[in-house]
Amino acid sequence: MTTERTPVQLSCRCIGLDVHVASVYVTELYPDMTVRQYEFPNDEKGLQLFRQTLQATDRIAMEATPASWHLHRVLSPRVAQAAVANPTKLAGLRGNKPKSDRHDSHQLAILLAFNSLPEIWMPDAETQAARELVSHRMRLSKEHTRITNRIRALLVKHGLTMPTSDLRTQDARDYLQTVMARLPEGSQKILESLLRHKAFLESEQEKADAQVETFVDRKPEAKLLQSLPLGPVLILTILAVIGSIGRFPSQAALVNYTGLIPRHKSSAGKIWQGGITKAGPQALRWALLQAAQQAIKQAGRFQDLYRRVLRNSKNNKGVAKVAVARELAEVIWQILTSGAPYPVLNEERARRKEQRRLARLNRARETSAADGPTGRVLQSEIATVIGLAGRRDSAVPVPPELKPKRQAA
Repeated sequence: MTTERTPVQLSCRCIGLDVHVASVYVTELYPDMTVRQYEFPNDEKGLQLFRQTLQATDRIAMEATPASWHLHRVLSPRVAQAAVANPTKLAGLRGNKPKSDRHDSHQLAILLAFNSLPEIWMPDAETQAARELVSHRMRLSKEHTRITNRIRALLVKHGLTMPTSDLRTQDARDYLQTVMARLPEGSQKILESLLRHKAFLESEQEKADAQVETFVDRKPEAKLLQSLPLGPVLILTILAVIGSIGRFPSQAALVNYTGLIPRHKSSAGKIWQGGITKAGPQALRWALLQAAQQAIKQAGRFQDLYRRVLRNSKNNKGVAKVAVARELAEVIWQILTSGAPYPVLNEERARRKEQRRLARLNRARETSAADGPTGRVLQSEIATVIGLAGRRDSAVPVPPELKPKRQAA
C-alpha cells in the first residue's frame, strides 16, 4: 500500500541568512517551497537594498556571529520575525552534510519554516552596551595580569623576586625603581616599557570601573542585588548576561543556564553524575563563582552551605564553591522576580557597604567628568598654566597654588 505525501504549504516567506563580515548569503524559501538564493555585500548600501526587498510577513533566521546583533537590530523592525540561532546546536543538526554558505542558509530557512530553529534570546540596546562594557573590563584585567606576569618573569631571569604579590602597592613601585639600576641596559628598557603599559592599563581600568559604577547606579535591578555580597563589576556582569529575568520561568531554568549543574546520565536504573556541564556563558559562571568566594567569608546561609558540602565532599573546596554559586543563582532569581532585596543580616556591615558604594560612585563621577571633552580641555588648560608658572619671564598672572614648588638646594 502506498501513500501520497501531502505537499507542505507555508504561510509566509522564510529567509535564511549566512552572515559573514564582508557578505551575506541568502536563501529565500517561498510558500510553494520554491527556493531562491543569492548574495549581497555586508555593508551599509547592500544592507539597505536588501532591507527594501523585505515584506512585513517575512520571517528571517541567522546564525549567531559577531555581526548578528547589528543585522538583527536593523532587520527586525521590517519583518514579522527575526530569529538568531544557537551555532552549537545548529552544528549538531547539520550532521555530516557539507558545510557551505548555500547549505547553511538553506538549513536556516528550512528550520525556521518548520519551527525547529534552536533560537537564542537577543539583548536590547542597553543590555548589549552592558555586555560590551563588562567584556572590555574583563579584557583589560586579563591584559594587566599578563603584563604583571611578564614583569615577574623578567625579574626572575635576573635572580630577583617581588617582595609583594600586588604590584600596585607603593612598596612594589619603590622596589621596581630600586632594582632598575641592577638590570642590564636592555632589560631596563624592557622593564620601563612594561611599567608604562601597566600604568596605562590601570588608568583604563579605572575609567572602565567608573563606567561600571555609574551604569549600575542607573539600574533598579542592580540596587536589589547590592543586598548580596556582590561588587559592581559582578552585578553588572550577572545582569548583562541574564538580560530579562522573564526568560527563565523557574530557578532551575536559570541554574541550568549557568552551566553549574552536574552532568547526569541514567540507563537501565543506573545513574552517573560527573562534572558541571559548563553549558552556559562563561562570564556568568565566573561572576557567580567570584561571588561565592566572597559569600562564604560572611556568616549566614551561604557559609553554612559551604561548610556542609565541604564535609560531605571530603574537603573538596571546588565542589563546595560550585554549590554556593548555584545557591546564589537561585537567590538572584528570587530577588529579581519578586523585586525584594535579600534580607540584611548585619545592619552595620550593610551601612559600611553603602558608604563605600557612595564613595566609589562619587569617584566614578569625578573620573567620568575628567575624562569627558570638557574635563580634558580643562586639564590641558591647567597644564598650560602650570607650564607658564615655571617660566621666570612669564607675563601671565599665575595663581600661587598652581606655581610649582621649588626644592631647596
